[in-house]
Amino acid sequence: MVWIICGPSSAGKSTYFHSVARKPFDNNEPVDLLFPSDVKSGPVDGVIHYNILQNLSVEKDESGTVQVVLPPYGSCQFWTKLVEDYGNDINAIVLVCSQKELLRRVETRTVIELYAKDSRKHPAYDSEFWDFIYRTVDMTKVYYRWLTELERRGVRYRLIDSTSEGYTNIKSKTDAFELIGGA
Repeated sequence: MVWIICGPSSAGKSTYFHSVARKPFDNNEPVDLLFPSDVKSGPVDGVIHYNILQNLSVEKDESGTVQVVLPPYGSCQFWTKLVEDYGNDINAIVLVCSQKELLRRVETRTVIELYAKDSRKHPAYDSEFWDFIYRTVDMTKVYYRWLTELERRGVRYRLIDSTSEGYTNIKSKTDAFELIGGA
């Protein structure tokens, strides 16, 4: 069984993992938070931290207009390999956060990952980039695409409101989509 905590940048994946809300996957035993770069061949021994926007790119079209390109999730090598290796043995915690809250968080964020294994290295967080992304991309569509991908692959998932550290369950996709577009 593999667990992933997923959501866009600044949705609170690491904060959730390090909170008491993480009970579904720790069984009161120590477990590591793994980033895709930490996962090599062989069994996954930990919980995977997965940014659902990690595969996006920013490109200029023929007219010079900047566009955000969201390729299909199947084009992400890490995701494809994970699904090939584990199939229906993947459980996902999908952290859902309003677009407004994501914008607030990226404004104040300074480092990429406070909980990275090598705590000596904290690269600067590109707040301008993520601010541009969250002002450009319809996050409701991003989440819709991600949940569709999880369902298509047979991945079980729970929707969690990560707007605050209460981490409450979200009952339906409709409720999640309302949260994303709301305050």
